[in-house]
Formats: sequence, C-alpha cells, structure tokens
Amino acid sequence: MLVRKENKLFFKGLPFFIVASLFLLSFYLCSKVLVNDDAFWLLNLTKLFIHGGRYYHDFIENTPPMVFYLYSPALAISFLFHLTAWRAFEIYFYLLAFISLIFCDILLRKIIQDEDYLLYCISLIFLAISFLLLNIPDFGDRECFTIVLVMPYVLLAVVRADNKNFPILLSVLVGVMAGIGFAVKPFFIIPLVFIEIYLIAIKRTLLTWVRPEA
Repeated sequence: MLVRKENKLFFKGLPFFIVASLFLLSFYLCSKVLVNDDAFWLLNLTKLFIHGGRYYHDFIENTPPMVFYLYSPALAISFLFHLTAWRAFEIYFYLLAFISLIFCDILLRKIIQDEDYLLYCISLIFLAISFLLLNIPDFGDRECFTIVLVMPYVLLAVVRADNKNFPILLSVLVGVMAGIGFAVKPFFIIPLVFIEIYLIAIKRTLLTWVRPEA
C-alpha cells in the first residue's frame, strides 16, 4: 500500500519535474544562440519609447505600440536588478511563461477528467515545449509572447463551451493577458474572431462575449 502511494505521488509530480527541466533546458539553449535581431531592435525601441520617443517621429516601426508596453517590464527588471537589458528580457519572458503555464494547468484540470491523467500530463508538457523550446531560434519575437499570453484564453474558451465555472478574478486576468497578446500585431485579431465564432456556434447565442475574460 505504501509503495502504491509513493508511486502515485511520483506520477503526480512527474509532469512538474519535466516542465521545470524544460525551463532549465530552454534557458541553457537560449544562452548558446545568437540574440534575436528583431526582438533586440524592439527592445531598444522600447527604451527610446519610455524615455519620451515619439512614434513615427523619433523612430519608425510598423507594428502597434502595444509591443512597447509589453516589453517595458523587462527594462524595469533590468533597472531594478542591474542586469543587461537582454538578460532581463529573458527572465521576463520566462516569468510570463511560468504564469501562463499555471493558468493552463488549472484550466486543463477543468477540461480533462481525473481518469485521463496521462492526457493531462501530455497536454501540459506539450504546452511547455511549445512555450519554451519551439521558439528558441526566434526567442523573444512577438509571436512567442502572443502564444504564451493567449493560450490560457483558448483553454478558457473550451471551459466555457463545456459550461464549467471559472473564478471571475482569474478570468479577468486571463482576458487581460490575451488582450495584450492579440494587440501586439493587427492580424493577431483573426484567431480571436475564430475563438468567438467557435463559442457562438457551440453555445448558439450571440451573447457569448458577455463573460469576464471577453
């Protein structure tokens, strides 16, 4: 009985150990590849922006200014902890990925039944891989942030389609994260439209947008 209980605890903790290992592996691999030119350029533009630089006057960038607000906390971390801007940017991204995975974990537990624990483990690990490893060649791009910020919103849409409840405060936080992610590039609004169409089709009402995260 004791061995069986220990085995159960081992399997319960295994996905979290794997996810933690993926964080370490991702951080190591990022330290071995060249800095992403696009992300580094936007990080420098963000520094200029928060110091009073004016859009299309002091600099030219063809994406909405939301990206500068998104990147700004990295510069705050750099200033507070006396780190290089890029190192602070890496820490900031991993912090967002960690927060997003916490939301995803909670939502996956809502979506997947307890008896399908293996499916839950695979789903969580797959999300961690998509957040942390698949983006290594383009680390820091806006698309990387969008995937991290929007994924909890996608899972919450599945929860809503299943008519399951979710705490209002957490729903609002998920909605704020997704709103930032969708606003980084103009055409990122397209996935949002498809998500809302999916909910309208499932719920058969146009009032699906009346929810805390919307």
